[in-house]
Amino acid sequence: MEPARRKLAPQSRQAEEASGEACGEDVRDRSTDTLDATSKARRAPLAAVAAARSLVKRRGNDLMWISVVLGSEMLGYVYVTSELLQPDGVQVRWASLLCQALLALMMASWAGVKYHGPGMVPPSGASKVPDAVARALKAGKFCESHPFDARDSWCPKCDHWKPVWAHHCSVCNRCSMWMDHHCHFTGECIGFRNFRCFLVWLFYTLMLLLALVTVAIRALIVCPPAGNWAWARFAAFVAFMLMFLQHAVSYFMYSVRKVIQLLAASATIAPAQYSWRITGWHSMVTWEKFRAVVIEYTDQAMSRIKSQQRIISHAQLTDPQAFLEARAANGALHVYIQELQRCRDRLLNADGTLRGLFSAGDPVSSLSAIFGEPLSWRWILPLRPRMSGDPFTPGSYDEDACAAWEALADCLEDGEVRRSHD
Repeated sequence: MEPARRKLAPQSRQAEEASGEACGEDVRDRSTDTLDATSKARRAPLAAVAAARSLVKRRGNDLMWISVVLGSEMLGYVYVTSELLQPDGVQVRWASLLCQALLALMMASWAGVKYHGPGMVPPSGASKVPDAVARALKAGKFCESHPFDARDSWCPKCDHWKPVWAHHCSVCNRCSMWMDHHCHFTGECIGFRNFRCFLVWLFYTLMLLLALVTVAIRALIVCPPAGNWAWARFAAFVAFMLMFLQHAVSYFMYSVRKVIQLLAASATIAPAQYSWRITGWHSMVTWEKFRAVVIEYTDQAMSRIKSQQRIISHAQLTDPQAFLEARAANGALHVYIQELQRCRDRLLNADGTLRGLFSAGDPVSSLSAIFGEPLSWRWILPLRPRMSGDPFTPGSYDEDACAAWEALADCLEDGEVRRSHD
């Protein structure tokens, strides 16, 4: 039995050593997991603080202007009901009912802008770009700030696919369909779905301000303020209302004219101060991208070629062969710059504005395209988004304007080939 015990002893020691090593590895694994959990717990508050700072940095102006709008509405409501709508009577009751109805409609429209949003990019899909528009979008290659084309792309900031007519908003930190601009008064982008609510909100804001100015004039005539403090409150209210009224009128008329000019076939309906606006675009972002092709690239290319022409013309060449080559090069540059100028002129309307790819016809049709339905009393209903339309493709397009942009793209491409050979 003793020899058997001596034979089993080494085996038992090996088993004990293996068991000890396994236990040690388990302890080390548990220690590593504990350290990782502790490190994550320590980093969590820092990550939360960084996220909060980023949110405040992006949304700071939104929070400020929304607070100003809501705060002024509450203070104005208290002042109007307590001091201006006095003394009690039939006219005062009707005026009070009108103001409260307009306030409710305005707030409902404001909520519609927030609730519906501009239209988010769906998880999957594909843009449907007509061939003529796709050829015109070749000009987007020469937009140095934000190159674009007729193909869907990928947004690295959203980590999401990006349709042709989508744009990333740095404030909202997401892509929106047909984004026109970011409105700080609502804290929301204005785009495909909520442009209708945005226009209705501006309309009811304008109507409410006009009603309040009328109430203030009536109070000044019927029961003027008594005392310096009352006059100070009245003057501050009137000044505040007139300031907001001026901004509301200009913003409303600006937005309506922008819609008409962005989509209408003719720009002659707009006054001179809006003559820089363009025709035939479904959003301001799209117009800015195409405008950059002309301002940032085409005009710079023309200036660069003219400078090259001057250098060749003033060069002191004694060799006859070099002189002939320089003269031929100068002539070729002159022909090219004339062609580039013709393509550029073809993109301009009679009033100097850029021709757009899309057209909805007359002003009513332009607004109908935004509201998504023909002209009717339903246009003034709040909380209604755009009722029809496909955000992946515009409803109509101008073939001649598309051909003009395609010609510019081909001309610029020819210029790039010339530069590569030089």
